[in-house]
Amino acid sequence: MHKTTLKTAPEISKAPAAVESKSIDAVNNLVNESVNESVNESVNESAMDAMTGSADAGGASELADTWIDMVAQMGLKAFAAQLARQSELVSLTDGALVLRCEKLSLANDDNALNGLRSALKTYFTAQGKPVPTLKVEIAELGQVRNSPQKTSAKQRDDSLASAKQALQQHPTIQAIVREFDGMILPNSIQPE
Repeated sequence: MHKTTLKTAPEISKAPAAVESKSIDAVNNLVNESVNESVNESVNESAMDAMTGSADAGGASELADTWIDMVAQMGLKAFAAQLARQSELVSLTDGALVLRCEKLSLANDDNALNGLRSALKTYFTAQGKPVPTLKVEIAELGQVRNSPQKTSAKQRDDSLASAKQALQQHPTIQAIVREFDGMILPNSIQPE
């Protein structure tokens, strides 16, 4: 469940000087209480769309989901974790696990590669499966689209966009903005 925090005073409005701080606090409380439910619904819909891979082709989405799950389960640390999070799974067979990474320094780092190989060995051995050979392809900037890091960033961006839209369309917010001749500052909206 997401909770949205708003900074409503003094940012949301240019309230007249006669408005006391108690009134502003009351407005803040009213805004936060009345908006959270509609924002949560909108954010949850956005998160479900992102998780179902509606923008991806089926195969790429399945590989991305598989890799995200594997990375989460392996408990990687340091450079091995960065290599895994910034790479996308291109293919996975019994013989090979192929990743694509845009960061040459990570893709060629012996510590990152050895740490990831070790974690993959532990992961596949625990599942009673053969351990595939790790291969890392170097990609040009912009070619990696389904890495755990980029997927997470997209979900955060989608969640924020949904929260902003829900706030801008919420009748209570619209009434407060009209009443005080105010505006919602984009940076004041933060889904939690």
